[in-house]
Amino acid sequence: MTDTTALAADLETAVRAVPGVSTLYPTAPLLATIVGAVVDAITTRTVSPPLVSVSNGHAGLSVSARIGVADTKSAASVSRLVYDTIAANPAIRAAEPIDTISVTVASID
Repeated sequence: MTDTTALAADLETAVRAVPGVSTLYPTAPLLATIVGAVVDAITTRTVSPPLVSVSNGHAGLSVSARIGVADTKSAASVSRLVYDTIAANPAIRAAEPIDTISVTVASID
C-alpha cells in the first residue's frame, strides 16, 4: 500500500514547479474544506487540505489536482504539462499502477 500523504506532498511540489501554474486549490469538496478550517480553528491545530489528492482504488492510484493558470499561458498546454509531470514523477512511477490522473483548471489569473 502506498503512503498517499507523502506522495501527495511530493506531487504538490512538482506541480507548483510547472511553468504557468500560478496556484493550487484544495481538491476536497468546498464543504469539507470549510468544516476542516472550522475544526482547525476550534482545536487550534493546523491541518491544511491536500492541494494534490492521491487515493488508493481497486485499479490503482487516483491523482487529482486543481490549478490556477497564468493568463499568459495556454490553459490546455499547462494542464498537459501538469498531467505529464504527475505521470513522470519517480515517486508515483515506483508506486502502485496509476488508475486516473485528473487535472482541473480552476482559474485563469
